[in-house]
Amino acid sequence: MSGAGRTESLAEDEQWWVDGPIFSTRRQGARITAVGPGRVPGRFTPGMLFRIALTAVFWAGLGFLVLPKFLSQGLVPWVEHMSSQWWVYALLALWVLGFFTVGSAFGLSRAATRSYGQQGVASVLAALPIVLGLLAALGVHLWVYAEFYSQPHRGLEPWELPDPVLFVIAATVAAAGVLVLVVWLPISIVRARHEQRDIARLRDEGARFSGVVVNVRFRHEQIGSFVQFDTTIVFTTLTGDRSVEARMSTSSDRVPLSGFAVRAFVGDTRGGRARREMILIEPDLSQQACFDPDSSKYSVRT
Repeated sequence: MSGAGRTESLAEDEQWWVDGPIFSTRRQGARITAVGPGRVPGRFTPGMLFRIALTAVFWAGLGFLVLPKFLSQGLVPWVEHMSSQWWVYALLALWVLGFFTVGSAFGLSRAATRSYGQQGVASVLAALPIVLGLLAALGVHLWVYAEFYSQPHRGLEPWELPDPVLFVIAATVAAAGVLVLVVWLPISIVRARHEQRDIARLRDEGARFSGVVVNVRFRHEQIGSFVQFDTTIVFTTLTGDRSVEARMSTSSDRVPLSGFAVRAFVGDTRGGRARREMILIEPDLSQQACFDPDSSKYSVRT
């Protein structure tokens, strides 16, 4: 084991497939997938549905109050008056506080990662209620404009009337975003579940070998809360040592050092006319894990 790293026992760590390190020899970035040992492929749970509803309601209310601050041209008079009140600023401060304490989606992204084992699914699932909530807020504002124009306004010139064009543009963009997310979500879930089934099958049927991480290269990329790496893995088979390249996704405080023990499962893919070799790399839970104690070096500048 190289370097003086921080060691811990992964045998007691029931969340390594959520917090990392997660390896993949055939996927990269947001499509790197994991599934906990003994767990079934991802399922949509009541808890996730509750978080979706809570997130949508939260962003709808926030959007109704805050959007007039950003789309301030041509507001309906009472909306313009409301947007300047002190309590709107107080609610905005509470939102900022909530953002840093419970996150923008009330833990939905982590719940989705725990279930589907993939950052891509988690990002789409967390984004959908946020955009849906903002679309609902924009819809309410457009209804306010419609109500305002349904009343006579004598003494006002046409150019003096509130103009909803910015809200119409924003609502169109939000509606397009919702449509894209609604179409993409089931596709990403199906792909993630297929990958999880392959992983579970390979654990049961694949040949198992012991190995180590011999090289870790930081890619200076971050997806969600995970930083990305290229790694070289060496494992010992019946015919000798074998080396493979794998992408790794992990949190910045769980970056393995060279010598980190892994298990390699080797088998074949299923489906299609030709079978191809599939290699699954996972932490070896029977060994002490050694992580880099300096997580600051893995910060990604945006």
